[in-house]
Amino acid sequence: GGDFDKTIKLIKEDVRCEDETYDCLTLEEIDNNIFLLYQAKDFKEVLKVFDTMMSKTDEEFENQMVDPSIKRYSYFSRGMVNMKIGNYDIALESFNKAIEFDNNIRRQNVNRGIDDISVILLIGYTYYLRGDYKKASARLSKVIDLSDKTKNIEAFSINALVEFKMGNIDKAKNDFDVLEEWLKSSDKHDDYWGTAIYIYYSLFQYYQGINNNDRALEMLKNAYNS
Repeated sequence: GGDFDKTIKLIKEDVRCEDETYDCLTLEEIDNNIFLLYQAKDFKEVLKVFDTMMSKTDEEFENQMVDPSIKRYSYFSRGMVNMKIGNYDIALESFNKAIEFDNNIRRQNVNRGIDDISVILLIGYTYYLRGDYKKASARLSKVIDLSDKTKNIEAFSINALVEFKMGNIDKAKNDFDVLEEWLKSSDKHDDYWGTAIYIYYSLFQYYQGINNNDRALEMLKNAYNS
């Protein structure tokens, strides 16, 4: 919307260097701009600023006294952009690179919700989108808590879909029943839209897959409203 356009305009007109690159900015400013541009959905510009971050030398990090884990968000946003446009290999490479950096050194990273579990979920989801179900399942299983399946419910819901796609219909059906129950009984998902989106998306795909189009449509509506 309008606010996003303003953010993008502001960054391009006032923040960028005179030569229309980002080279003149400090590492902190580069990181901040990647964050703002990603939030504002200017994905082309995100990749441009990413390249700037990658061009910075170890010496510049030392001189500015910035920990290299500042790169975690850069790799995360590059992963997200590439996942959205279907460049799954680059997305996977980026997410895997992101989790090499410690998330807890910088407060910004902690606040941005890019902890290891969130990134591993995205790796699993990217494998799912690529149709690589075995690898998707292997990644997602790492973050599913079997003693409490609803703890990392996003990973659990995507994994249910993966099981379904792999032809493990009974297991998938059981998992989807767990999800339906959770949705009925829970107001936990009201305060975190991210969770509901994954669940409704998985249920939508599942009901479509078993030709229950009424339920599928209902799930799609829920996804839009969540």
